[in-house]
This record gives sequence, C-alpha cells and structure tokens, in this order.
Amino acid sequence: MLRNFLRNNLTFIQYFSLLLKYPYRFKNYLSKKHAVTVLLYHKITRESWPHDQSAWAVSLQSFKHQMRFLKETGYRVLSANEYLNYLNKSESFPRKSILITFDDGYKNNFELAYPVLKHFNFPAIIFLASGYIGSNKTFPWDKNRAMADPSLEQDCLPLTWEEIRNMKDLIALGSHTVTHPHLAKEPVEKIDWELRSSKQTIEKEINHAVQFFSYPGGTRHYGEINSVTEDALKIIGYKIAFNSEIGTNISTSNPHFQNRIAVEEDRLPLFEAKLIGAYNWMRLLQWVFQKLFKYKSDYTSSQKIT
Repeated sequence: MLRNFLRNNLTFIQYFSLLLKYPYRFKNYLSKKHAVTVLLYHKITRESWPHDQSAWAVSLQSFKHQMRFLKETGYRVLSANEYLNYLNKSESFPRKSILITFDDGYKNNFELAYPVLKHFNFPAIIFLASGYIGSNKTFPWDKNRAMADPSLEQDCLPLTWEEIRNMKDLIALGSHTVTHPHLAKEPVEKIDWELRSSKQTIEKEINHAVQFFSYPGGTRHYGEINSVTEDALKIIGYKIAFNSEIGTNISTSNPHFQNRIAVEEDRLPLFEAKLIGAYNWMRLLQWVFQKLFKYKSDYTSSQKIT
C-alpha cells in the first residue's frame, strides 16, 4: 500500500526539484568542470498512455516539446563517439551538453522518435535487447500491458534490423543484452553469453563495432550491476556502460557506471530541472525506495525468446 502511494505521488514529490532550479543554474554558470546529463527514453507513443500504464512511455507530442526546448535553449546534444572521446581524455564536457539514449529497441523509436531527431539533427544511442529485434512480437515485459489494453500493443513492438540500418546516419547502436535479464543475478557463464552474443549479433547486422552498453533495470540494489558484470564488460570490449541510477556525470566518472535520468511525460519546467542537475536529489529517494521495497519486475531473470 505504501509502495503504491509513493509511486502514485512521485510526480508531486519530484516537482520539489523546481525549487532547486535557480541555485543550480547559478552553480552551473560558475562551474569550470561541467556535468553532462544522459537522458533515458524507452517508448515514444502516438498518444499519452493511461496513467497506470505510463511508465517508460513518452507521447510524441511531449517528445517534440522536449527536443524543441533543447534546441531553443542552446543545448549541445553529443554523439556517442563525442561522449566517449571526452571520457577517454578526461576533458570537461562542454557547458549545457547532454546525451540522448533509448533502451530496448522499440519500433516507435524509428517511426516516431527518429524523424524528430532528424529534424533537429540530434544524435542518439539506441540500446538493443538483440534477441527480440525483428520478431514482430510484443516485448515480454510489455505483454501484461498489451493484454490489459490491446490499443497499446502497437507501441510495444520491437524494431527490425532494416529499420535500425536506416537510422545509421544519426543513431549509434549499443547492447542491452540478448534476453534482458537481471544481469548480476545470473551465473558468470550466462553474463558472458548475454554480453558477448548481443554484441556479436548487432555488429554482424550493422557492420560496425559495438562499444556501448546499458544495463537492463540498471541499479545495483536490485541486482543488475556488480563487479563481475563490470569486469565482463571490460573484457568483452565495451567502452561505456550506462545504468539507471539518477544523477549526472563528469568526464572523470567511471566509464562503466554512467548515470542516466529517465524522462517521462515531463512538462518543460521538470524537464529543465533534470537537464541542469536540480533533479539529482531524487537519487536519495530512489535509494530509499529500493531499500524499503523488493523489486516487482515486469521481466524475469531469464526471459525466453519465442
């Protein structure tokens, strides 16, 4: 009951970030070592989803507003390779720079998000759960939502490899494993297979090296990240790995533990708070929430590909 209350009132709680915008604006203006915000998207949907189903879904209208805000307020959207170069050199990121990422590999990333990104000439990274790409079947963690409301099914389908190749002018590709498991809960052999096989499959399909990774789930407390997964990433050849823990990054941050901030149906004042670091206090709330409640996942530790 408490869990549901906190989830349902999260929108109200997170708007406390608006009070912090002005001191953060001043702080960022004075800072000589600039932090970068990595935005995390999943689905871009034709219409807003019902509130009880809306996690990880951003309507096309909201996405357009957010991208236009970046353009009009002078944000620099980094490519994946630019981001990697700043980390490699430990050089300060440019002021007001961000990175845009998408997890899983939804068809609507091509149909809806890509035309908007192309309009603004914004690069991005899409992290693919490679085992489901091209299947034309609802991602398994979305099945319950699609069954409850069949109108949502179209928003839950994966990309095809042809669609992926048609975005190569702006979109870098990364791995999100093969079957989307709670990675650190798996045996070492399964971790190696998830990381290595996904990388090899994507490289074969796009004829380009894959250097970027994002953790499914993406938090330490819920068992998706540990020293074993980090070591495996390095051995297999991933240069950067992104989590889902709230926060910004500086150029000297651990390249295999890069924070991201999830974007939902955020109005522009909250969106700006996320961009400038005023939302980072929510990391404490995220940590407390994860300590108090066991994770009720929409996916299992070992998804089956059918």
